[in-house]
Amino acid sequence: MAVKLEDMPIVKAEPGGKKQWMRKEKYTNAHLSFPSQQFGQSMKNWHKAFKPSIIGWASTIEDPFGTNSILSTPAKKVWNDIFPDLKDCFKDADQRAAILSVVSTSAFHQFLIN
Repeated sequence: MAVKLEDMPIVKAEPGGKKQWMRKEKYTNAHLSFPSQQFGQSMKNWHKAFKPSIIGWASTIEDPFGTNSILSTPAKKVWNDIFPDLKDCFKDADQRAAILSVVSTSAFHQFLIN
């Protein structure tokens, strides 16, 4: 095995240019799209059915810590099964992002605990 070194031009930022950082949205359970009149029951279903289903799915993957990159399709199916009245949530990009962010964060922490 050999290493080959090549000269590459150095690219510098324009003078006076500022770096702009994009802040990643931090989602919590409050961001989930549950109707206010059913919030308590929906959260119960979230904790008792949705999260365990996603954790169960992740445990079948060869690399369970790499599941965030392929989480969308299984999460959508489980969401539609557990919350059939809220199927449209996955059509909205912001709602989908909130669901995936909350489940990936909370499921990962639960996975580490167990």
